[in-house]
Amino acid sequence: MQGIFPRNHVALKKCRRGKRNNAIVSEVDEDPVAREISGVVRDWHVELMKLYKNRDILTFKHIRELMMQLIKNRRQILGDFLPQDHLNDLKNRTTEKIDQGNRELGLDMMPRDLLTGEVISATSTKAAGDGTGHKYSIMELHKVHEQQVFSWGGARAWF
Repeated sequence: MQGIFPRNHVALKKCRRGKRNNAIVSEVDEDPVAREISGVVRDWHVELMKLYKNRDILTFKHIRELMMQLIKNRRQILGDFLPQDHLNDLKNRTTEKIDQGNRELGLDMMPRDLLTGEVISATSTKAAGDGTGHKYSIMELHKVHEQQVFSWGGARAWF
């Protein structure tokens, strides 16, 4: 391989190729929680600049600290050196921090699979333990969302 960048500055990642809307797409094949952290940090950065401009220093510092913790957790998730039980615990704590930050910033809350912590949608398939391979229905998504709102103790925050 030749190029303008030194080899020690370039990391090759596994990726999946597929077709979407008659276009060939390739996606990095990494942990879904790590991918979500990347998107969340990008989204929160915009909100962080708004907080800074509005001089909301306390919220700014708290969200900045959450972002730093998320980046640290992403590094550990992708590091492949944690045992599976510690990795699952880290993913759960990370998704809780993402939800906490989204609540504080007033962003949309995403329904999650309670076992894996991954975001679920109407196009997601059910967990392998279910055995059916069916897709989630809108009613099931609503039920998951309600369970999470009440488990957060945040029912008052929604109204």
